Amino acid sequence: MTCIAAITDGVRVVMGGDSAGVDGEMDLSLNGPKVFEREGYLVGYADKYRAGQLVLSDDFLWPDPPLHPDARWASKALTGWLRACFSKGGWLRTADGRETSDANFLVGVAGKLFRITPTFAVHEAEEYAAIGCGAKYALGSFASTEGQPLQERVTTALRAAEKHCAGVQHPFTILTTWSESTPGAGDASSPSRHRGDGGGE
Repeated sequence: MTCIAAITDGVRVVMGGDSAGVDGEMDLSLNGPKVFEREGYLVGYADKYRAGQLVLSDDFLWPDPPLHPDARWASKALTGWLRACFSKGGWLRTADGRETSDANFLVGVAGKLFRITPTFAVHEAEEYAAIGCGAKYALGSFASTEGQPLQERVTTALRAAEKHCAGVQHPFTILTTWSESTPGAGDASSPSRHRGDGGGE
């Protein structure tokens, strides 16, 4: 289930997610968000609902990011924080001698976009990324919408994933955040929000 799609221009990060959930053979529409903001971070998760609940919890304070975060920082500070979060929440697992969260994450902060795998490998996206069962459709959509506004590209990517993947379902939640160094961007810890239904604008 799920499609989380995100894009950055180096200043803004726009991230969107669907509302599908699966319980056995039943398709569900989740009330809780799959994308959310915490202390200047945009976060989206796929695969394991419990992992997302822990990250969303107010019990854990996110690390203060540097002004210019990079993959080296994310692979140490950010994954270290996630490991501690999952360990305290009883969710950190060991498989074949490796720690795993059984979940994929997209994290946007200070104009940068990172994908974090279940084994805590970090990949910094040059422009866009997607996770979940609808990811390949979202990535294909991103490749075809170059030059369009970022939020429009995310919305189109989610609609493409919904059209071609049974595990993706509107309504969509789309959030935007800016680098703190952007003049006139306002408070980067207060992203703009958009709720889409998957239909026309």
